[in-house]
Amino acid sequence: MNDINISLIHATEVAIAPIKEAFAQHWPQAKIHHLLDDSLSTTMSSNANDDYMLTRIRTLLNHAASGLDIHAVLFTCSAFGKMIDVCKESVKIPVFKPDQAMIEEAIAIGNSIQVFATYPPAIDSITREIEVVSQELKQNVHIDTHLVEGALNALKLGDYAKHDTLIQESVASHQRGDVICFSQFSMASAATIARKVCAPTTTILTSPESSVISLKQALGHIKN
Repeated sequence: MNDINISLIHATEVAIAPIKEAFAQHWPQAKIHHLLDDSLSTTMSSNANDDYMLTRIRTLLNHAASGLDIHAVLFTCSAFGKMIDVCKESVKIPVFKPDQAMIEEAIAIGNSIQVFATYPPAIDSITREIEVVSQELKQNVHIDTHLVEGALNALKLGDYAKHDTLIQESVASHQRGDVICFSQFSMASAATIARKVCAPTTTILTSPESSVISLKQALGHIKN
């Protein structure tokens, strides 16, 4: 069997290490290829119009999908879910949104979902995605959202311990319900210490782990 090739599109450098770690742990046989445009998040934060952002994302997607023997594309930024839906029809291979697998897993666990984010635009995007998926599955869900102030800036400055601790403290203060979703790939490093302050009945999910497991289930059978 030849390599299964997955293209990863990143809007921030801090998303790369968590997804590499998830592949190493859950699907080391897959070959991953990275495409980074770290101006995307800045552009979106500056309130660029939707048509401009759609063009940017479509261009990145077409480029990522054009590689030799690429079997699927995974976006790792949670803020662009709606735009990915619009753009994915432009390629012929499967395109996976960053939170798609985690959301489906969360809804299967329970109907009380808490979302923690360190990047404000990610909150609206993942909330909308949860609502869409829950409607498709005919499940009623209750969503609470929490922004962890200062965590993303700490991560960008290389203070990983502060990033993880701020997330842990937020989880300890707000946790309740069936399941917690960390809305960004870059938050995955905090999952281990956050689980220490969670109730035994609460599950913490991360996008990288859920995405890789889902990709393996969907594509692991492919043979060239």
